[in-house]
Amino acid sequence: MDLKTIVFHHVTGILLAYAFDDLSYNKLATQSHTHIGTGNAAGNAVDKNSTTCMRTQPIGHNSPDKTVWWRVDLGRVYSIYRINVFFRSWDGYEKRQRGRFAGFSLHVSTTGDIQGSTLCYKDGPQLPPLSFTTTCIEYGRYVIFYNERLDEVFYPEGYELTNVFTELCEVVVQGCNRPGMYGSNCDILCPTNCKYNTCHIQQGTCFGCKPGWTGISCNTKCSEGWYGDNCRHQCLGHCRDNTTCNHVTGQCARGCAAGWTGTLCDRDLSVLCDDGTYGHDCKNNCSGHCMNGSQCNKHTGYCDEGCIPEYIDSDCNRECELGYYGKNCSLACSPNCKTCRHTNGICSCKAGWRGHNCKTECFKSYGENCQYPCSEHCIDHKCDRFNGKCLYLNCTTELRQRGRMAGFSLYISATGEIQDSALCYKDGPHLPPLNFTTTCIVYGRFVIFYNERLDVEMYPTGYEINNVYTELCEVIVKGCNSLGMYGSDCDIPCPVNCEYNTCHIENGSCFGCKPGWIGKSCNIKCELGYYGKNCSLACSPNCKTCRHTDGMCSCKAGWRGHNCTTECFQSYGENCQYPCSENCIDHKCDRFNGKCLCNGKHGTDSLPSFRKEDTTECVFWIVAFSLSLATSIIFISTTFILQRKLFLQQKSAAGDVNLYLRCGSNAEQTVSTDDASHYQDLRVSQIENTYQTINQQ
Repeated sequence: MDLKTIVFHHVTGILLAYAFDDLSYNKLATQSHTHIGTGNAAGNAVDKNSTTCMRTQPIGHNSPDKTVWWRVDLGRVYSIYRINVFFRSWDGYEKRQRGRFAGFSLHVSTTGDIQGSTLCYKDGPQLPPLSFTTTCIEYGRYVIFYNERLDEVFYPEGYELTNVFTELCEVVVQGCNRPGMYGSNCDILCPTNCKYNTCHIQQGTCFGCKPGWTGISCNTKCSEGWYGDNCRHQCLGHCRDNTTCNHVTGQCARGCAAGWTGTLCDRDLSVLCDDGTYGHDCKNNCSGHCMNGSQCNKHTGYCDEGCIPEYIDSDCNRECELGYYGKNCSLACSPNCKTCRHTNGICSCKAGWRGHNCKTECFKSYGENCQYPCSEHCIDHKCDRFNGKCLYLNCTTELRQRGRMAGFSLYISATGEIQDSALCYKDGPHLPPLNFTTTCIVYGRFVIFYNERLDVEMYPTGYEINNVYTELCEVIVKGCNSLGMYGSDCDIPCPVNCEYNTCHIENGSCFGCKPGWIGKSCNIKCELGYYGKNCSLACSPNCKTCRHTDGMCSCKAGWRGHNCTTECFQSYGENCQYPCSENCIDHKCDRFNGKCLCNGKHGTDSLPSFRKEDTTECVFWIVAFSLSLATSIIFISTTFILQRKLFLQQKSAAGDVNLYLRCGSNAEQTVSTDDASHYQDLRVSQIENTYQTINQQ
């Protein structure tokens, strides 16, 4: 077991004597850059394994990187007690490692940014130990390790200035894992009104209070007439019966005094102006640039709380003059800025300069913001920082490289195939520069570089024909990274119906529309009867309604299916929603109105058929037939009784009878005899028949 492991376990044992929790174990860790190779990831510093370490690219005078950071996200805001850092120890190189470690700082943040963080520890000027512990009683979600080796800074003796690798083997953040607790055993509740439900891990005092409370334990209400964060907002004095406003929200519990309205009783009914307007009849619009999003004075239009940075004048309606920025436009932009954001002074640099305020000269790079690296064909990679020309030019090599690159094409594709792509740029016939930029306002997923040297082609002078190597050092594609946005700051949403949720990066027009929409902004529905891509598909004539996006239909009577091209079967009506009557033969009916089909036919093996279209009408004819038969009986003489006996005797030997009753208005009823033996027997029993039966000869 090496010295580093022994120290790690020894220190860990001491720390375990305290009951604070390890808040950083296996939490999400990130770093500014990672050294090439495996086993150098940021998460190695929070895995409780001191033999695995994170490692970044070197910083220092011989490196392009001058700063380095490593950050762990604890997952939420915690009360923190101490931070332990274990830097890699190499046998025989302890002083070098301490010199690399030297000058670091530790920050605690709720947002993840160093700018808004709290400095927990700053090392120097002596060299730090490789196993380092500091007490850091703060609250936050992120712990950030930061170090730098800047060219223009003089560092103390022993600081390593070149090849400064950052190698953190373990970072242990200790505190209370349970929210709202403090104390050496994390078993005492923080005061209930502490901000973020966190407090000083030893004393239990609040780092900050929830709105409406003040004091070190946040147990004191705001003074009467004050409310909100840090009790810094004053009640407006417009509450009913001169009562004070709520110390948390600033609202009036009993409502507003006469003449006032609004959530905070801040709207003067005598003016009746909505937020954002002021003056007589509320005809004037506020500038919208008042501090902290406050509204302008509804009488004067002035911003009573002042202006946001970048605007001046009492109504905050005038931007900072060119070259100035910040609150009251009191700060001057750097003379090396091409453009200077009037809110915070962040610059886009002129050629030859880089950095936040464009005060750092380009080194081995050139152009605006030093965005282009000097050519690899420049001696020592040094070039003019303004135009990129080699300071020590090898002309022969440059011409050869330009000849190899000549004739190339750039394509943008949604599929990755050149055949389906849009041509963005075609080079020729002159030789291109080795640092090339073109504007290409299209949309796609793939950017394709293509070149060729065909045997049958004649190429312009200067084109390299043999040994044409393609060597692309950097391809930078600029656009809007946020999906569905456009504009110079990529902060304007594209129209909602643009295909692929993309649009023209400058004017916001759609390259293509989603199915069912047309127009420059894809905000026009397909005309009635059409649907799909570019509204090019016609709806089925059998559709009652047709969805303009996918053609899904609600069908007219007699039709069904996705596009209403399938006829109803044993059903009828719109979308064939109604089944045919069970009284219809084979359950077949008119597919439009549901009337039974009465032209029934039967095959050789069919049963005698009774077609029924109207049940009431069928019953009517049967009853009429029975009454007619009964009337005949009354008027038949006694002699007919003898004939009836004879009829009954003969019927026992009679053949099959088929009875066809046509259902309908005035159809004729027919009774016939048929000697065919393949029909089912319909003989009438003597016992069950109470009526006289006519035997047809």
